[in-house]
Amino acid sequence: MNEIARHLAEIGTEKTVPKNTIVITQGSSLRDVYCVVSGCIKMSRVGRNGAERVVGFKMPGDIFPDNYAFGDAEDAMFDYESLEGTRLVRLSKEQFQSVFAVNQGLRDACFQYLIRGNAGLLIQVAALKHPHATDKLMLMIYHLMVRYGTERKKGMYRINLTVSHAMLAKLVGLSRETVTIELGKLRKHGILAFGTKKLVVNKQALRDKIGEDGLADWKNTEYALPINPLACKINHNLRVITITE
Repeated sequence: MNEIARHLAEIGTEKTVPKNTIVITQGSSLRDVYCVVSGCIKMSRVGRNGAERVVGFKMPGDIFPDNYAFGDAEDAMFDYESLEGTRLVRLSKEQFQSVFAVNQGLRDACFQYLIRGNAGLLIQVAALKHPHATDKLMLMIYHLMVRYGTERKKGMYRINLTVSHAMLAKLVGLSRETVTIELGKLRKHGILAFGTKKLVVNKQALRDKIGEDGLADWKNTEYALPINPLACKINHNLRVITITE
């Protein structure tokens, strides 16, 4: 069990939800904090035109809603829906805050979790803002690879999400047809492979392709940052983090 999930399971209540279950509805009042133990939760938002836009995923060890657990949000910004049978730990915000205040191991794990999440958002935002479909998709796949991938053999990463072409299209803001064409191009270049409904990425080939296409600023990007929480001074009351070395 992931470290965050292990700490929270000691005081929270475990529940299992079947595939395609809405755990939190967009716009609803927030009452509980959740941590994924196993499975996957999709975050999405429905616009005024009724179209769904996928904004991200929650995997084992991830907490949601972040802006409620760590902030002052009162209403849910997104729908949170299980993509498969998913085990969750549920606890009140008061329970979460009380254990967070006294458990140094949990604070350190959450600190690393927030760093990875916020840094990953930079790549995701860059992908969404990019005007070219190929570059947009490559950056998003790079984000998914580092955030949700595991190295299966040297240099080959499997993205541990069952992501259809339609879901990728909703994630990057392209049509399904465009995503299918662009994935075909990446596959032809040896950057992607498809196995057991999971994307397999040749990391170096993807980085080389990103660099060739003029996105060199991202070529060396990694956001699983090796920051030691002990090297930081954290003022929890003011929510300020000062790097001390």
